[in-house]
This record gives sequence, C-alpha cells and structure tokens, in this order.
Amino acid sequence: MFAEALNERSEMWAAKLTRWTRFWAGVANQWLASTAFLPYLEVARRNCAVQSLSRQLLRALEIEVRAVGDRPEDGRPLLVVSNHISWLDSYVILALMPCRFVAKAEAFDWPVFGAILRGGGTIGITRGSARGAKSAAEEAAAALAHGERVAFFPEGTSTDGSNLLQFHPALFQSAIAAGTPVQPIALSYLRPDGTRTTSPAYCGDITLMQSIAGIVKEPAIVARVQFCDPMVPRQTTRRDLAREARLRIAIKLGMPDACLPGGERAPSGQASRLARTRAESRASSIGSDPRSRDSIESSFQGAQRND
Repeated sequence: MFAEALNERSEMWAAKLTRWTRFWAGVANQWLASTAFLPYLEVARRNCAVQSLSRQLLRALEIEVRAVGDRPEDGRPLLVVSNHISWLDSYVILALMPCRFVAKAEAFDWPVFGAILRGGGTIGITRGSARGAKSAAEEAAAALAHGERVAFFPEGTSTDGSNLLQFHPALFQSAIAAGTPVQPIALSYLRPDGTRTTSPAYCGDITLMQSIAGIVKEPAIVARVQFCDPMVPRQTTRRDLAREARLRIAIKLGMPDACLPGGERAPSGQASRLARTRAESRASSIGSDPRSRDSIESSFQGAQRND
C-alpha cells in the first residue's frame, strides 16, 4: 500500500513538473517569436503564427478548448467581446479565431509578457482615462475597417467566473464607427465531469504564479466557449450594445442576474426571449462594408456629443 501511494504521488509530481516545463517552454517560444519576427509579418501570417503559438501553450497545460454554437466565418471583421476570468482567456479565444486584443497599456511594461503583447499586435488602452479609451476605440475601429478582428473584455477586470460585472461601453463605439458586427462570447472553465472550476481564475489577490499553479494542479481543464448570436450595430448606441452583449453572455452562462435594461431582474427564460426578439429585429443582415477613416472620426465625434 505504501509503495503504491508513493508511486501515485511520484507520478502526480512528474506530471506537474512536465506541465510547468512545457508551459515555460511555450512562453519562451512566444517571447522569441514576438521579438524576432511577429511584428514584421503581414497581418494574415501574423494571425496564423499567433494562433499556432496559443494552441501550443494550451496543449502544454492540457487544456481542451470546446466551442459551442455557430462559429463566425473566417475572414469576416468582428468586434469580439467576452466575460473575463483568467489570463488564459485570450489564448482560448485566439486558439479559435485570430484577432487583436485590447489590453491595459501598463501591461506592455511587464517582463516577457509585455513583449508578447506587443508582438501580437495588441492595442493598448490607458485605464481610467477617457482620452485613452477614445484613442483605443479609434485604433480598434481602424483595424476593423481594414478587415481585422478585435477582441476585448468589457468588464474591465476579471472575476472567478461566478458572476458577471457591468460592461463598459466605450470600446463598443469602434463597431458602430466601422459598421462591423459584435460577437459576444461566453467563457467558462470546467472539469472533465462538467463541474465548474475556479483554478484558472486570475482576480482579486490571486497572483499570476498562483493562477498558473492552480491550472497545473488540475488533471485536466475544459475551456468552454459559447458563441452567442452576433449583433449588428444599426441605429443603436454603444451603451445599448454593451447592455445587449452582457445580457446574451449572462444567458449563455446560466447566470440569474440576466437583467432587463431598466435594472429589474428577469427569469432566464424571459430574458432569453427578450434577447432573441432584439436579435431578430436588429440582425436582418450580418455583413457591412468597411467605412472610411473620415466616417469613423465623425462617428466618434457624434458619440462624444451624445455622452
């Protein structure tokens, strides 16, 4: 019995050590690629390389990505929005669809990871600054107008996945300015038996190393990505888009706080019907032609006057 227990513990530690080694090897590969050649590649080739590196890191940690729902067609510009749980979130989304992320500007100064963010074409945003938010939204709109996909986490911070914070509307203006659809995504992390795990969480007082250690301890993790129906930003405001995106994500996650616009709470079935009705009224078509730079600037000036 003692020998068997010792053998099991040895195998467990060996598996953890293997994951740690593979993880840091993956990070090293990303850093090398980000400093050596990623910034110099054309968009399509850069996206392909970033997607490959993201999948490699997830495999190193034995994380299975499970997509649920209709995935958007390749090549269509989109503003992708998601709830935020972990530093893993961006890797999970990138493994399914290449896109440029919006991240806090101070992250560019982080050792190793800052270079990875820059190499992947990340758009920086100065938190707590209205001017910084406007600048990031304009850069995102320009990328969308050129056919790229842009992703961000509208909660502005991360949670352990058990709740959904209010969505900040500023960056939704980029979809209105560029005339591109908004694709909400509901992220959750599960054990193989389907129960929710908070091991990947990177929030509150949890440090990055603690989050990585929590992931390594889990025998296996499933990253479930639920695609909501896309939204077309026609005759709407960025605040309406933010509320609608949050509602759709909350419904997919099965959260009881799926709220109606006035703030009153609704049963998930009622909220689901409301979201479906809105989607049908808005989404007569998904595609739209990219707008000119002048049109984008006019859109932001109009949004400022309405705020």
